[in-house]
Amino acid sequence: MLSATPPATWQELQHAVCTIMLEAGLTAEVERTVALVRGKAEVDVYATENISGRSRVIFVECKYWQSPVPQAVVREFRTVLSDGGADIGYIVSKAGFQAGAVEMSELTSVRLRTWEEFQDEFEPAWISNHLLPRVEETFSRLFMSFEMPHEGPWPPTTDLKIARWRQLHDQYYSFIDLMNRFSRIGASSSGGRVPPLPARSIGIDHDELIPEEILDATGYRDLLEAVLSYAGPLLQEWEAYRQM
Repeated sequence: MLSATPPATWQELQHAVCTIMLEAGLTAEVERTVALVRGKAEVDVYATENISGRSRVIFVECKYWQSPVPQAVVREFRTVLSDGGADIGYIVSKAGFQAGAVEMSELTSVRLRTWEEFQDEFEPAWISNHLLPRVEETFSRLFMSFEMPHEGPWPPTTDLKIARWRQLHDQYYSFIDLMNRFSRIGASSSGGRVPPLPARSIGIDHDELIPEEILDATGYRDLLEAVLSYAGPLLQEWEAYRQM
């Protein structure tokens, strides 16, 4: 799961779907008008994905309804996909799908997903294209320096600087160790996988020094948001240390 907090409106559902696809490495936009064989149609999210040099077009219909999506919606969407030249279509539903809708989608290019299922499908690509590079971009300069202060890119050269490095190390090492596991290097050492959530369950030394919203996040997007919020003051302290 990417986020444990569901969208609160149909607009939020559209934008959340679009954002996930963008961060997973696709191009995407909301509410695009597409030309059909006869007339036009508005697609909630229009996306393209490049796979090994081949591009495919994806239409997404978002249904923030209180009841399951019926068969008629799938039938109409199939026509839009066919006439609009899409390769794949997703219907993302807040309340699931009627049995007839599921039957109608079988052996077609229409994929029926709840909000949770949509997140799960794009989670691997989102982690690879967004989470890992964002963590590495934010913390890469700290990984080596927290491990080997005298051999890192900014070795302490005075007693005062060494003392300050030790303070920062004692306060933040557990957090930096956790972040390393969510970097490209950390994931590569685990077969390309990131740790499961919540992070509290994976066993981090002195995890009492890490904020609870990071340790207890159950969605990877929620984790990243909490991490980036916490990282601001840490990076400011690190920059002040470098300038000593």
